[in-house]
Amino acid sequence: MTTRVASLLARAAIVVAVAAVAPSCLVTSTQSFDNPTQTAPFLSAVDAVPSLTQVILVPNGKGPITFQSRVQSEDGNVDLTAVLIADDIDAPLSPVLDRQTIPADHLNNVGRAVTLTWDPRVPPRRGRPLGKGCHSLTMLVTHQFNDYDVRPKSHDDSDLLVWWLIIGDPADPTFIDSVKASGCPAVKR
Repeated sequence: MTTRVASLLARAAIVVAVAAVAPSCLVTSTQSFDNPTQTAPFLSAVDAVPSLTQVILVPNGKGPITFQSRVQSEDGNVDLTAVLIADDIDAPLSPVLDRQTIPADHLNNVGRAVTLTWDPRVPPRRGRPLGKGCHSLTMLVTHQFNDYDVRPKSHDDSDLLVWWLIIGDPADPTFIDSVKASGCPAVKR
């Protein structure tokens, strides 16, 4: 039994001696990293809800409708802002239907979502309510908008998705023909 204890003590002493003379590293300072460079936001068309590949039929009095997409960007501590705009996004008084602030995050966060809601029964925040016929709804996201309208300060720092919808009474026999005659690009003639 004493031989066995002596053998274990000898092995332990060898391990301690090897550990004591083995090369080691002592960290005396922390590594500093530059702040990540801000990137433009990216909206995922594949994950868009409702699907971008279908025209949305909005019967009179129906609502609300939620529009959603995943967003990725390196924000550099600057929040993103998303808006849902009806029709011509370059018009000075385009109806703004909803707005959302998305807290700043990093590019590796693939789970961030933009969720904007439009209720056809409620007047928009700005502009006139949408009438019957064909309309586009644009989800626009950027780090900074111009001070005087809903245009991005830099188009290089924005992304957008467009849904097409038709507002009206589908039971009206002249409805689809009137929409086709309006030149709606979402309706095949």
